[in-house]
Amino acid sequence: MSLYTIKKESKSYYIDRGSKFIGILRSLELSSDFKANLKEIKKQNPTATHVCSAYRIMNLKNIEERCSDDGEPSGSAGQPILNELKRKSIVNAGVFVIRYYGGRQLGVSGLIHSYSEATRLCLLDNKIIEWNFSKEYILVHSYKEIDILDALIVKYEATLVNREFDLFINSYIKINEDYAKLFRHEIISKTSGSISIKELK
Repeated sequence: MSLYTIKKESKSYYIDRGSKFIGILRSLELSSDFKANLKEIKKQNPTATHVCSAYRIMNLKNIEERCSDDGEPSGSAGQPILNELKRKSIVNAGVFVIRYYGGRQLGVSGLIHSYSEATRLCLLDNKIIEWNFSKEYILVHSYKEIDILDALIVKYEATLVNREFDLFINSYIKINEDYAKLFRHEIISKTSGSISIKELK
């Protein structure tokens, strides 16, 4: 089964009988990222009635998923948000839906619809891309090898996560698992093995 993830952060706005639902969809790598985002969003919206949420994150080869109703009736908020992510086979993403109460009860079915819709609109406003297992490396190289390495990063659609400059340069690379072997082989070939490549666990 193919998995997908999101390209950027996106937001949505949905209103039902006076209640405002503000959806925020963000990329996540770790469950700790989710907790930090939730804390930040709650701090930014101190008068919100609820901040309901869900996430799906790849943890090794398994999908870790959680959801929260944050005081709404059980199953009326977090699970509908999570279901929208599952419907699109989204991983490494979290949704936070901020609700401001509008004075009228929506009922469980109304809440399910509203939280689902806020999530669906977030996904519609994003770019969904295929997700693949990746490998991470630290490459130790000289300054003169930056251009060669950067060209290969582009060629193999890798991501330069971080770069530390000292006597030598430490480049932290994340790459699709399918391209990792070719990437390593070409680095060794083009630099005569002068770049040190170490896989990060």
